[in-house]
Amino acid sequence: MTPEPGNLPPRHRPPGQVAERPSAVRDLLAAHAAARERTADEHMFTVSSWNGARMGTFRLQLFTAPGTRPVAVATQGPAEGGRLADWAEDYAAEVWRRHFPDSAEPPVWITLQPAPGSREGRRPQRFSLMTFRLWEPYELSWPQRFAMTDADVAALAGAPVDRDRGDGYQPWPVEPDPEPVWRVAWTILLPRPEGMDRGCIKAAEP
Repeated sequence: MTPEPGNLPPRHRPPGQVAERPSAVRDLLAAHAAARERTADEHMFTVSSWNGARMGTFRLQLFTAPGTRPVAVATQGPAEGGRLADWAEDYAAEVWRRHFPDSAEPPVWITLQPAPGSREGRRPQRFSLMTFRLWEPYELSWPQRFAMTDADVAALAGAPVDRDRGDGYQPWPVEPDPEPVWRVAWTILLPRPEGMDRGCIKAAEP
């Protein structure tokens, strides 16, 4: 059976043929595309764990309009802690909790992040739509990712969306290398090796 041209891998598509838009993206655009405004732009949005340790940072752009579902665009660079793809549920839930606590559902969650090991400028990275299952308020699970084009994101947000990390980006401080600490100790106080007595170790017989 010959696959449809829109479903062919990129290298096998005829010139000018683009991949078919995922159904999740089509449904989202049909239901939620609207003229929104960018109402927040936090260049160092920080998410921490229960003990206060920093989990990750990213740029957060929020697009809102009365009567519409908010759209959140998270952009993350390298070495910013937990990656957007790995911690999607936690990051999206935290944005929901802080910015839209009275909303019955989280904002539409869109991410942009270079792939590990990719070289900047080699090929433009694509936006990704992340969908979740909702269990309880601020509790998300089962993330699924769908590719979005820049045109899709612009149509959904209804306003210009910046692709870069932003001028307010602050690299994480570099952890210093651990330095060895030497301390004098009596060998007699060290734990006894199993199978040996506390006397001198005998030389091996020839």
